[in-house]
Amino acid sequence: MIEEFEYKGDWWLPDNPQKRIKGMLKFKPSEGATLDLIGSFKDFKNFNIALDLDIILGETTNGKAITLYKCFEKSSSMSLPGSITSLIFANYVFVGIHFQKAEAIVFKNMSVHYYHLDEWINKPNCTMEFPKDEEEKTVTIRYTLPQPIPIANDKQYKISINFNASIPTPSAKGVAIKQKAVIIIETTQEMAFEYYRTILYQIQNFLCLGITEATYPIFISGTTEASKIELEGKSHYNPIEIFFQLSEVPDINKKISGYEMLFVFSDIADNIEVYLGNWLQKAKLLEPVFDLYFGTFYNRRMYLQHRFLSLTQAIESYHRRILLGKYQSDKEYLEGLYSEFMKCILTVSDENFKTGLKTRMKYLNEFSLRKRLMDLSKKHEEILNLRIRNIEKVITDTISTRNFLTHYDLELEKEAKSGEELYILCEKLKFILEICLLFEIALPIEKIKALVERNESYKYLIRMPD
Repeated sequence: MIEEFEYKGDWWLPDNPQKRIKGMLKFKPSEGATLDLIGSFKDFKNFNIALDLDIILGETTNGKAITLYKCFEKSSSMSLPGSITSLIFANYVFVGIHFQKAEAIVFKNMSVHYYHLDEWINKPNCTMEFPKDEEEKTVTIRYTLPQPIPIANDKQYKISINFNASIPTPSAKGVAIKQKAVIIIETTQEMAFEYYRTILYQIQNFLCLGITEATYPIFISGTTEASKIELEGKSHYNPIEIFFQLSEVPDINKKISGYEMLFVFSDIADNIEVYLGNWLQKAKLLEPVFDLYFGTFYNRRMYLQHRFLSLTQAIESYHRRILLGKYQSDKEYLEGLYSEFMKCILTVSDENFKTGLKTRMKYLNEFSLRKRLMDLSKKHEEILNLRIRNIEKVITDTISTRNFLTHYDLELEKEAKSGEELYILCEKLKFILEICLLFEIALPIEKIKALVERNESYKYLIRMPD
């Protein structure tokens, strides 16, 4: 996933394998995959129509089978006496197989290694025996590959953490054994690639919550019945490597300590199948919350004001989806107060003003942001009080700042936070939301308390000025 490559080869469409075009496939994680064709899949009369193709097949000069999926033409050019060249972008690259149609892109399992996954798991399995006396010079090192660890189980899939290790190669400096953790998703029957993509994304979010850093897939591969070969009476599945564009390319040399994380594997290992299972089950319900919250990790360059608004909206969306809450039911409101409001609104002559009033009035029966923040602070009061001294002030500052940034009400400008004060407010809102998410995976309250009291970044919250 994070490696760059270039493949020369022949390229064609599944419904016209006789027409093969020379071209170069280039992949960079930050830019994605582009196919530079010395020719085109369209003719001259359609030169001005940009191509939109589900599948492009290829065979490299060294014999690799490649499938490009969800492709579109970025540009094309024509030169005399009459040749066309095309530059095509591919959303996904499958190396090692030809899928003839989108419906055929199915897998029986998928393996992924995430950025910082090894540090999060932190499962060394090595012992050392030192000599008992000074004359003995032998040091014995024993390494045992850890057993697979089941982490989720469902009717359609099971997920586990597997481990592999490099073969130690002695050198003048010593012997190194590199262990790597890989998450394996296996389904009861072959499932579409998009199905796996959803699970991979949800696991990535779960790890991001624990690590408190953006994480990315470093390597993804899968197997399918279409890649099965028979050798000496045994079935073997050639792995299919999968590549797609990343929003940011991680520095794989950067290290992070478990002390910097919200929780590590050992914190949840006692019941990880329940915790991760809850996360996966609620992912669809909480999708808007996840998009807003994790977006603050994957877009580090966003303005502080945008980060604040994202966190505020995430908390509001969380409350609406989990705790619900309306002053009146929709039926009661629409048949009562709303109908009375409409009678007044109909007397307004300006159509734009009238439309705006209708939109605002339609949702007046829903809880305000202040009410939602108060509900959450009361529900998690025991935890929040560990690191926030004055939750009422946090709520007031959030309302004033949100209203100023959203409506640009100059009367609120003095109350609205900016600069360092806005950063502190963001950190407190982030803390509130993270506590809510820990409760959603059913982590026991005593365990959450222990994580909060241990976490280094949370310790700074209580020291920050109100």
